[in-house]
Amino acid sequence: QWKHKFEQREMDLRVVQEKHTEQIKHIEYLNSELNIISSKTSQECHNYILSIEKLQQQIDSLTNDNAVLQDNFIKLSEENKELVKCQNQLQQKSSEVEELHKKIETSENESQIHLRAISMQLENEREQLLMQAKEGTNSA
Repeated sequence: QWKHKFEQREMDLRVVQEKHTEQIKHIEYLNSELNIISSKTSQECHNYILSIEKLQQQIDSLTNDNAVLQDNFIKLSEENKELVKCQNQLQQKSSEVEELHKKIETSENESQIHLRAISMQLENEREQLLMQAKEGTNSA
């Protein structure tokens, strides 16, 4: 009986050792998996950090571009206001020039009419003088 107990204990011991060996192997496997997952997670974290940094750079760049565009918009708006103001002044001056042109044209027409009247009057006076001169020559 003692021998039988001893053999039973030896068998129990072997079973426990085998279970222990299996558990050690399983623990090693789990540690290996954990290391792989940890490595992947670490790499993914690193990649995410790089992505976040790139996105932040893009945000900064877009923010700067937006500020430049906003400044340009303000400048162009001011220039546009100035151009509209100049265009209005130009339109006003153009209207004034057109009015002056009409006045000059009217004055020119009046001057031509007056000049023709004076020319006709001078022509009539010349003819009268010629007639008087002929009468004076004929009576002498």
